Amino acid sequence: MKKNKRQLINLGLLFGLLFSCAAQEMKPAEKTVLSIFTPYFYFPETLNGNIQTLKEVNYWAKKEDGGITAGERISMADRDSLIQWTNDMEVSFDESGNVTQTIFLDENDNSFGHWSVESSEGKISKASWIRQDTTRNYVQVSYPQENEKIMERFHAQTDTLINYAVITLNDQGLKTSIQWYNAMEEPRGYIRFNYNLAGKLDNYTITNSDTLQVQMNFVTNDHGFFQSQEVYSARDSTTEVYVYEYTYDDKGNWTSYTGYKDGNPQVVCKRSYTYYLK
Repeated sequence: MKKNKRQLINLGLLFGLLFSCAAQEMKPAEKTVLSIFTPYFYFPETLNGNIQTLKEVNYWAKKEDGGITAGERISMADRDSLIQWTNDMEVSFDESGNVTQTIFLDENDNSFGHWSVESSEGKISKASWIRQDTTRNYVQVSYPQENEKIMERFHAQTDTLINYAVITLNDQGLKTSIQWYNAMEEPRGYIRFNYNLAGKLDNYTITNSDTLQVQMNFVTNDHGFFQSQEVYSARDSTTEVYVYEYTYDDKGNWTSYTGYKDGNPQVVCKRSYTYYLK
């Protein structure tokens, strides 16, 4: 959500390839993980229930009658010039909890591209990035061993490799590192994930040639969502602090939050869900 909701290094859509822990069987999920092929890959959310769809829309925070409300919807132009924040989206899941499609929306609810995701034997195996009814590139996901997964991104028209990533997991299936490589198998960005004793994401770091580029530190609330996020950018040696205040549905999933940047209200985000019936 949040500052890498800021689309740092544009890794969200630039590499958008990403994947999450595999579902074990094709059966209704008691939990649904929002991660792979969405903006939440680096900081996944574990949602309650067997979710069929969710929609997320971001607005500028507006002070009104002594409180904070949703103002104008954040536009594509705003994201280019004023704020680095994840795009609005609609995400669909199958009954096993695997994402099947992520549609990215502009401020008028028009799609400017989407991921179409395939699964095999309960595991995500391929995703195609489609824009203007044309597949631009696709990602193959393989599982060479239990604690390792590989994503390879190809040009759709030529089937030539663009880049790939090797992802390692711990015994709980949580990502511990991502090593990116270019098509020449030369190492590029490296991401390290660290967790607290409760298994919640504590921080992650992005390095390039062993030089720290970005570090994000998180504090998780009692509902399992981020209460605060501290973002350090080595590019300009700045630190920004984000704090989030939520409202929830009867399943304990958040339906809106107000995001404060350095103490000032910045964004109001609204989310709606549909659930599979048991």
